[in-house]
Amino acid sequence: MDRSLWQVKQYKAFLTERRKLLSEAANRFLEELLINPSVSVDYPTELHQKATRVIGEEEDTLQTLISWSSTHGLPKPELNVEIRDPKMRQS
Repeated sequence: MDRSLWQVKQYKAFLTERRKLLSEAANRFLEELLINPSVSVDYPTELHQKATRVIGEEEDTLQTLISWSSTHGLPKPELNVEIRDPKMRQS
């Protein structure tokens, strides 16, 4: 995926591209199931987490969202955690 789409201002374009990539991956998987129904799926067994911090206006927006979700009976999210793909090489 184009890394320039990983910026907040590119969020809608990111979602469009993500939808396209997920659709293509799902279709490939389903086609493979039709050809070979005994396909095994290699799911990741661990997630790598890195502490992160939201500050400024985004923090206010996040707190508003958390308040709204808790008043609607949704569980409180775990904050300041980034889940990373172990195959991606980033520091």
